[in-house]
Amino acid sequence: MVGAVEEEFPPSKQFIAVCRTGECPVAGIEFEVTLYGPNYACICGRCGQAHSELIEL
Repeated sequence: MVGAVEEEFPPSKQFIAVCRTGECPVAGIEFEVTLYGPNYACICGRCGQAHSELIEL
């Protein structure tokens, strides 16, 4: 398309996210996630706390 503006998206990276909240039912279970920068962070879908462990793939 002539004259179309190309959208810029933040860079994405693959991580393994692990919740380490003591009482969380999924604590210690690894989940593969796609996160978008520049600030790579996510929260646990079960307990709502920030994932304390993100391992870049």
